[in-house]
Amino acid sequence: MALVILILFIFYSQRILIEHTFHFVFPRIEKDGVIVYEKRFSELKKLLPSHGIVGYVSDTNGEFFYMAQYVLSPVILTNNFGPRLIVANFSRASAMPNLLYGKPFKIIKNLNNGVALLSIETP
Repeated sequence: MALVILILFIFYSQRILIEHTFHFVFPRIEKDGVIVYEKRFSELKKLLPSHGIVGYVSDTNGEFFYMAQYVLSPVILTNNFGPRLIVANFSRASAMPNLLYGKPFKIIKNLNNGVALLSIETP
């Protein structure tokens, strides 16, 4: 058993040595929800103001509100439609048109991953 542990330690230390020496990063599977969410919102974050209050609409009943708030900070999300800009966060990209139908939203940018930037249409 000790031999197996020693061999695993040697392989692990060599991997670290290769990464640091050659600036090579072995591919990792991203299972961390925050990292996945940061990637999901990365393009949208570029379109938002550097700070301020932005509306939020979703089909998840607030389930992912705090995760979206975390990755989009320092922008503050609110569940009302008072702000001019609104972040749409849907569990599926295909759900967005159905849930926005008949509502006064204009799509500014659809990222085709369930995330979009909206504005309120004014008459």
